[in-house]
Amino acid sequence: MGVHQSNLARGESKRSTIWVAKLNALLSRFVPDRIIYCAEKARSVQEDIGYVASKGAVVQNGYDVDDFAVDMASRATFRQQLALTEHEFLVGHVGRYHPFKDYPTLTSAINTLVQSDVSCTFTLVGHELTRENKDLMEQLTDESKKAVKLLGRRSDVPAVMNGMDLFVLSSASEAFPNVLNEAMACGTPCVTTDVGDAA
Repeated sequence: MGVHQSNLARGESKRSTIWVAKLNALLSRFVPDRIIYCAEKARSVQEDIGYVASKGAVVQNGYDVDDFAVDMASRATFRQQLALTEHEFLVGHVGRYHPFKDYPTLTSAINTLVQSDVSCTFTLVGHELTRENKDLMEQLTDESKKAVKLLGRRSDVPAVMNGMDLFVLSSASEAFPNVLNEAMACGTPCVTTDVGDAA
């Protein structure tokens, strides 16, 4: 059995997800020989709801460091696509639009920086991170909308990570956030909430 989930919170997790996790906790007494977690936090949370501790083991995710590596050519290409010079500071985020990713906190920070006249551009990459997402657009001020490039889902994430000057993760719930390691493998500094095994 493999587990990639950490927090299970009412109002954030689907009710069915919480019930399945509790059912799996009960079944863990009988069925699997081992329970593999991708993060210590995931193991701790699941064992708190009843997963058998003696069967648990943590195996961290792996990364292809041939794909996720410092690449100045892909950095330049990505930034050219955004019409950014090398001297313009780009703060970015990669993730899907989901309550666990806590976009209100991220957009609040963006709004604060824009209002403070901090000289930087922002880009958000991932499923539903587009101007068609009305909920997301309502979280941004008019000035912030001018400073944020919403790119939606992309297949060139290593280039995206290389193109950023700072990667930001605002999640309220994670197990082990892959995007942090992917960003760091590309040489991009990160700022993150203290969530899952992010620290």
